Amino acid sequence: MKKILKRSLTILVSSLMLTSCTPPLWFIKDDTGSNNYKDRQQLVFTHLWQRGSTNYTEINNLIKKFNESDIAKELNVYVKGDGINFWDYWTKVDLSISGGNAPDIFIHAVSSTPTRINQLLNLTAMHDDDVANGRDTLDENEMFFPSQINDISRYAPDGKSMHAWPFSSTVRVIYYNKDLFKEAGITETPKTWAELDAVSEKLTKYNTPGDVNSGYAQVGFDPFTSEGQYIHQWGWLANHSFFTEDSNGRPVPHFNDSTLIENLNKVYSSYVRRDDKARENLQKFMSKEAANSKNPFLTQKLAMVISNEGLYTTLKEANVDFEYGVFEIPPMDESCNYVNWSSSYSIELFDNSKRSNTSDKVAEQRNRGTWEFLKYMYQEEFQEMIANAGFMLSNRTFYDKFIYNDPIKTDLANAIANTREAEFIKAVPNWTSDIQTYVNSIYSYPNGKSVEEAMNNAQKLIISKIDQYYSVNGK
Repeated sequence: MKKILKRSLTILVSSLMLTSCTPPLWFIKDDTGSNNYKDRQQLVFTHLWQRGSTNYTEINNLIKKFNESDIAKELNVYVKGDGINFWDYWTKVDLSISGGNAPDIFIHAVSSTPTRINQLLNLTAMHDDDVANGRDTLDENEMFFPSQINDISRYAPDGKSMHAWPFSSTVRVIYYNKDLFKEAGITETPKTWAELDAVSEKLTKYNTPGDVNSGYAQVGFDPFTSEGQYIHQWGWLANHSFFTEDSNGRPVPHFNDSTLIENLNKVYSSYVRRDDKARENLQKFMSKEAANSKNPFLTQKLAMVISNEGLYTTLKEANVDFEYGVFEIPPMDESCNYVNWSSSYSIELFDNSKRSNTSDKVAEQRNRGTWEFLKYMYQEEFQEMIANAGFMLSNRTFYDKFIYNDPIKTDLANAIANTREAEFIKAVPNWTSDIQTYVNSIYSYPNGKSVEEAMNNAQKLIISKIDQYYSVNGK
């Protein structure tokens, strides 16, 4: 889980970095007004905006505003913010939950929500209770795309209730250099893998024109650079399912199916990786860029790259002098579906009826309080703060105000409808990172494995982990 989080939370880190001229953390006051509410029931909101970080003041002001609201007074509750630095956050939250001292409200990863689902408040039930009692409420079906709802609800005990809401959205798309496209006479973005590879060839240049031995001066597209390095992304783009179930409900892995290997071979034999010489050229090209601490897309040495919404923030901050755009990663062919790996963040409410030494009355009070605070978080002012912090909003009801006035954000938002979280498999919860060693070995220069060798190894690993899980846990 830690490996997945560290890989996929780049945008979160950048939005939470400490500013260079903030005062010492002990000097910064907790201005949520919590000292004024000692007669109320405390609700702890654990988040990633620690003292001194960007947006710390904004999050505190929003918490304070909720604490002063009529609903907080009516329920006799107040929210106390608990900001933790990024690198310690995940361990501390997980330990607090497992240790019986879970925060009432916390940010986490959608991919791991199923591991906590039996301890979380049923948000669909809270919505239904609002409707039954004539209270103002929010409808998850109006706020989120169906794919976002399915990624959470399918793991619920009833297979349909929401026990978390998407806090923000992560999308993986292809960024492209419009100036280089224009220079090469390319007028349309590619719609299939074959078109993408053909465009890459047109955009690839050699140090000596036409001489493959001279090395790359400019690379059109490498499918495995940056956020393109994950094998499940490419499998999904070929309509491949990595897991099915046997008659006993046990997961059956499919990492070395012939159709998957066939399609992966197409990707791994892309123009800039098509043979040993091409792979050598690519290795030297990327090593040179890394040695110079340069992002090859920003320096216009790489014409297209798979990345998430975080690259847009980087491009704006770098104030690059070229035009760029984004398009969805093309599927393998026209018979396949558009899909991109999301790895988004969730907001979750601990079910206080599961908390030891808590009366039913207090549990109900705290659950209503956290639910009202959650609804408050999805109102305009809070959503504006999240958008300004660099996150891609999950609540699409505010896209008109905070997204659709920006063409890049608009294209990013349009791709959310095709996002997908990696399947949660209880026996192998970290399967995407478990196989990455084998994925990285494929045709790596100079002694890499073939696709078939690597995926056979991945299949054996996942089978062994599944067998080990069931030998310990039984059915």
